[in-house]
Amino acid sequence: MGNDEGSGEEEMGSVVVEKVGSSKTDAVWVYALNYGGGIVSGDHISCKFCVGDSCTMVLTTQGSTKRSEKCFLVWEVYEFMIRRRIYPNLTSLRIMVDVLCKEGELQKIVDTLDRIMRRSTFRSPSMIVNCSLMLRILERGRVAESESDVVVLLKRMLQKNLLHENVVWSLVLHAKVAFGDLDSAWGLYGEMVRRGFEPNAFVYTSFVGAFCRDGRVGEAISLVREMEGKELRPYGETYEHVVAADSEECVRVFDEMVRVGFVPGCVVFNKVVERLCEKGEVEKANGMLSVLMDKGFSPDDVTYSLLMQGYTRKEEVQEVLKLYYEMEYKRVNPGLSVFVTVVRCLCRCGKVEEAERYLRVMRERVVALDACVYEELIDGYIKKGDTARALYLQEELASLELISVALDHPNIISLNQNASLILRVQQGQCAVEEAQKSAAQ
Repeated sequence: MGNDEGSGEEEMGSVVVEKVGSSKTDAVWVYALNYGGGIVSGDHISCKFCVGDSCTMVLTTQGSTKRSEKCFLVWEVYEFMIRRRIYPNLTSLRIMVDVLCKEGELQKIVDTLDRIMRRSTFRSPSMIVNCSLMLRILERGRVAESESDVVVLLKRMLQKNLLHENVVWSLVLHAKVAFGDLDSAWGLYGEMVRRGFEPNAFVYTSFVGAFCRDGRVGEAISLVREMEGKELRPYGETYEHVVAADSEECVRVFDEMVRVGFVPGCVVFNKVVERLCEKGEVEKANGMLSVLMDKGFSPDDVTYSLLMQGYTRKEEVQEVLKLYYEMEYKRVNPGLSVFVTVVRCLCRCGKVEEAERYLRVMRERVVALDACVYEELIDGYIKKGDTARALYLQEELASLELISVALDHPNIISLNQNASLILRVQQGQCAVEEAQKSAAQ
């Protein structure tokens, strides 16, 4: 190894191999450990490798086992081994379990296996690692992948005893669903059950998600009830599929989800808040938020924005401001939609000057300005008869060349209409002044 910044002389080193795998081992994974300063800019290494016929070599470094964004490379190497029928030994499996731990994914895979196996079988490292690999392949959605390739790979793992039979057939059904072959998957599932396949929560949840995505929410809810009848406990993802489908049943299913102890994510809860606010039940949505926050739920700015919009429809300005100050207290950064809602509510209640203060807050916090904030303020000032301030904001908006990127909202006067109104009001004031002068003369 040498350094270009030195005197030109190369300092040579050597690597001493202390342990060599048995010649009877099917696969050996070698990676270099480097203790000390490591390689720095300007260093270069020259290596020679001899790879025998019909053999494949993969060279990795110590970095491949560290918590880093390069963990995917380790999975690529492992997948390459499996596809080339180079099956892992205990050392390889230990490395992969270590990677799962560093990714924080180990518990998730164990939970998945529990849903398939009903906690009745020992979870071997091979089962954990290979189940994770197949789920990654299915989630990746690679164009080059095909349903038949995945099924063949799963059957090969079954033959080599790398996965339990129940896991393999559950993943086969999941693969068919993932590739959009829902009707075929459902037919295969029925045939498997007739031949003795024991249904599990993982397979049911896969079908629930597929039916919801296909717009067949009623069938999905029927499956949830069927799960409960078979004493298969639905888990968080099962309920979330139905709630995210934005059906009429989403609020009831969400209540059931919370009652059995699951805490949803923001995306799911925001769907429920949106649905309740559309029905005018913003108080119920706000009450749900309080209950969930006691269970550890952390709302985002979208949650607060939806609640504010619900209270704005009822012109309950104090509730809107209360939610805004709650965001500040909990250090949830308000986004554009929050400021738009606050400004709109205050303007509609006649508190235009107070609303304009939030425009200054947006500037101070470097929140992207939007035309609809100005439109609300201009509309508010026109209704109060303060045409001078309205005209000033109109000119400021024109100078900023903003285009409204917020959601469409009713009762907002367009810029051209605002300009026309201001002009008519000014002309009316001029006419009154002329009449007053004429009368005085």
